[in-house]
Amino acid sequence: MNQGFEAVDRRFEAVDRRFEAVDGRFEQVEHLIDEKTRENGVLIEGLQRQVQAVAEGVNSAQETAIRLHGETQRQLAEIRATVRVTHSQVDTRVTVLEIQMSKLDQRLSSVEAEMIHGRQ
Repeated sequence: MNQGFEAVDRRFEAVDRRFEAVDGRFEQVEHLIDEKTRENGVLIEGLQRQVQAVAEGVNSAQETAIRLHGETQRQLAEIRATVRVTHSQVDTRVTVLEIQMSKLDQRLSSVEAEMIHGRQ
């Protein structure tokens, strides 16, 4: 009977050694998980900073675009007003020139008529 207990004790000791080996592997896995968790935390923090920087850049670009759009609209309105005034001034000058040209044509016709009648 003693031999039976010794055999059972040996088997329990073997099982204990296997459990200790499994416990050792679990500790290694837990250590690896902790290490990877810390690494991922650092990576996530870095990504958060990068995303924040991109968001700030997008916001800045949007503000610049809005400001430039406003400036462009203002300048376009000024150009349109200037073109209207310039067009009006040119139209008036052309009208004056057309009137003067018509008068000159009349005078030329009159002079030509006098020359023709004066030769006869």
